[in-house]
Amino acid sequence: LTNEDKYNLEQKLQGHSNLVWNIIEIRENELISVSYDKTMKKWEIKNDNKYECTKTITFQNSNSNCNILKLNENEFVTSSFGDKCLKFWNSNDYTNISTINNIEVEWTFRTLCMIDKDLLCVGGNNSKGFYLIKISTHQIIKNILGPQIIYSIYECFDGLFLCSIKNENGNCSLVKYKYDNQDLKKIIEKEKVHNGNIYACVELNDGTVASGGSDNLIKLWRN
Repeated sequence: LTNEDKYNLEQKLQGHSNLVWNIIEIRENELISVSYDKTMKKWEIKNDNKYECTKTITFQNSNSNCNILKLNENEFVTSSFGDKCLKFWNSNDYTNISTINNIEVEWTFRTLCMIDKDLLCVGGNNSKGFYLIKISTHQIIKNILGPQIIYSIYECFDGLFLCSIKNENGNCSLVKYKYDNQDLKKIIEKEKVHNGNIYACVELNDGTVASGGSDNLIKLWRN
């Protein structure tokens, strides 16, 4: 990077008392952050064109609110691994619309992914596999038993999903699934990708897969 290309610090948003898990832009000039301090905060552009915290929601029964995903213009969902639940929120007034309990989302990595406009895929852990949830009704329509631990889910192209998992034998793999008729079918699996757990995975525009693991490495793969 040249000096002209470098990022310059414009503002520090202070308010969380512990590490921040995730940040999303819910709409223009409005952010949501979730933290290990058991809170979700809404940030808006206010005076002097600076972000200010305009709302804090505290999660009383959760170790942490770990992930957040925008579903549509009026709704978003959060996952909590402390109390094993998904919460659906109205993005206009930040009220909790509904809650699904007993969801095994115990890890802080990306385990929420939309399959289409009305179907949410949640990666569970401890041999719970995948949960398929109908967004319009906030109901689980299917529980697909699968890997012991799902660290990350990434939506690829043409109904394909890339996951980093640990199976019942303790082996870590990159797996690509295809969604078909309320089921996820395994089409590619690559074992022993990293010396340890695979915490991140993404498919690049050219089809290359990038993975990041507990061995401090990022690896690039091509099928």
